[in-house]
Amino acid sequence: MHTRSTQQHHPRLKGADTPEAGGYIPRFQRGAGRNTTFGMHYRLAPRPPFTRKERESVTAIFGGLTPAHERLFRALLESRGFRVAILPTPTLADYQVGRRYANNGFCNPLYFTGGSLINFLCTEEARGLSRDDVCRRYVYITSRSDGPCRLGVYEQEYRNMLANAGYTSFRVFAFSDTLSMRTDTGDEGFPFDLHFYSNLFSALMVGDILNDLANRTRPYECSSGATDDAWEASVRFAEKTLRVRPALNAWMGRRFPAWLRAPFALIGRIVTWPMDLRLLRVLLNARRRFRAVRVNPLRVCPAVKLIGEFWAQTTMGDGNFRAHSFLERHGAEVVVEPISVWVLYLLYAAEHPRLRAVGEGLLQSLPRGRGIAYGSGQDAVLHADETCAHDHLAQALRLPAERHVRRRAAAGTCAASGNAFPFNRNVG
Repeated sequence: MHTRSTQQHHPRLKGADTPEAGGYIPRFQRGAGRNTTFGMHYRLAPRPPFTRKERESVTAIFGGLTPAHERLFRALLESRGFRVAILPTPTLADYQVGRRYANNGFCNPLYFTGGSLINFLCTEEARGLSRDDVCRRYVYITSRSDGPCRLGVYEQEYRNMLANAGYTSFRVFAFSDTLSMRTDTGDEGFPFDLHFYSNLFSALMVGDILNDLANRTRPYECSSGATDDAWEASVRFAEKTLRVRPALNAWMGRRFPAWLRAPFALIGRIVTWPMDLRLLRVLLNARRRFRAVRVNPLRVCPAVKLIGEFWAQTTMGDGNFRAHSFLERHGAEVVVEPISVWVLYLLYAAEHPRLRAVGEGLLQSLPRGRGIAYGSGQDAVLHADETCAHDHLAQALRLPAERHVRRRAAAGTCAASGNAFPFNRNVG
């Protein structure tokens, strides 16, 4: 049976119709150079600012973390004069709304969180506010980050979802994961400065500790619900404590003018942040609360670690099919990666240039032919550590050290059969 060739059936695939031959031109290139934006760098559309005067009338919405982190973060923002609202835990209904108004190809955190935000605004509109009032009285705070993840475009996609849902003038603000050391923010409504980031990191670390205490205690409790009561009391005390600003900041705000307050506030925050007595009181109270919970240490519970997408590990709702409560109902101890790992990643990114310089210096100082460090830069340091760990493991299991494996492989004695490697004794 005769079949027509692909080039006869699809004339655009002919050699004469390629762009190089001056024939077929792709659709997205046809208008290039004729009053179009082809080839221009994409930039976010300008948005109305959020000023300091609006703090008393505009409510900042945020969500996407665990309940402990959200409540502590709200307390810290309220201590600086913000009106704060927390998004409800996203549900499958929120996911369907997010899929309806967002583009395809994004991950679940965007669909769940964006749908929850749209439903929150619709609820406020159903209470009697007009759509313009909703867009004027509320703003949304999210985070911005670089890298291969689609989190870098979440800010713009949130705006796209809200515009598709009819909230065109709704304002979305994002803070970067790059620490800003500035303190004088002028008329900005959100001062993304050292105080903001230090408070954010404090809330993240305290929330991680409280969640970890609850996860480690709940499977072994003798009285059902005692752990949840201790967790709730600890979070409430933390909220009450963190709503009070440090005495030094309040004193400087009354005594110093604005132009002199900034440098003293920066130095004072760097010095007093590690010695913040509020955090110490919160942690001591949590220790007292959880010590009062009776547990059965002889109960055997398997430890199950949740891995995978970061948001799916931490959410407590339908975003991960309520995996935390499901595993605990079946007698497991849930292990969750702390959100403070994000802070450790930022520290690693800041230390990466220095580690690379150290690696290059180590590579130059080692004699040639050692084989323990090869490559360049940080790879040399990492390989040296891996080789050391391999040698310790080989010594414990009576396996040949890595240098002997490399030597025999280079000599051609590495065979798939026979006694090429005497694993039952050390290789000299």
